[in-house]
Amino acid sequence: MTIRFQCDTCRRPITVPDGTEGQKTQCPDCYSIVKIPMYVEGSEIADSEYIPAEQEDPLGIIDSEVIRDDETRPSSAVSFRDIDLTPAAPETKPPPASSAQRRFKRACFHFRLASTVVMVFCVISCVLSVVGLAIFLFDAIVHNQTFAALISAVGFLPNFLLNVAGVLWTNEARLMRNLRLASAGLVLSLFPCANILAITIVPLIFAGWAGFLITNYDVGQAFQSERKHVVPE
Repeated sequence: MTIRFQCDTCRRPITVPDGTEGQKTQCPDCYSIVKIPMYVEGSEIADSEYIPAEQEDPLGIIDSEVIRDDETRPSSAVSFRDIDLTPAAPETKPPPASSAQRRFKRACFHFRLASTVVMVFCVISCVLSVVGLAIFLFDAIVHNQTFAALISAVGFLPNFLLNVAGVLWTNEARLMRNLRLASAGLVLSLFPCANILAITIVPLIFAGWAGFLITNYDVGQAFQSERKHVVPE
């Protein structure tokens, strides 16, 4: 009678003669020294129960003598050679603005602010003029004073055109597009014929401030229609 058991290393069935229980033998496949187990009735292992070591261990880590080379690595593996270890270049900050550039931007900002306020007053004056004329014409028509209404409308037309010109030209000053029209709009905003609110002190202050700033060389450089827009170095 024989004793059959599995090798502890490669799981191969080993057959030894009866009576060798407890002794040691060598596996014919992997040459490992294994101990023969004590024979128990019905404990023989059939060949169909044999499980190869590579199936029992799909990762192949039991055999310590197997050395895997780079070919077994997946193609998507990242090695240290693929990593760029060069230090990143420091971020370059823009050079600080010079005193000439700061003076240029400050002068343009102040001029835009003053001209914007003047244009707003011109728009309000234009709206008030139209509303006043409409009220007068309505009252004249109600009282059958058609001739007086016609004369008032004709006399109002030049003032209305001056109001519109004042709005448009002060807008040129606000956008800093045409130096001559901007200057004319600021001068026109000082007269009640084009700006009825010129009788108050507030629009006169801003109009005078904008008129003074428009003589500044830095402000004059910002008008693209007269001179090339050049920012000081």
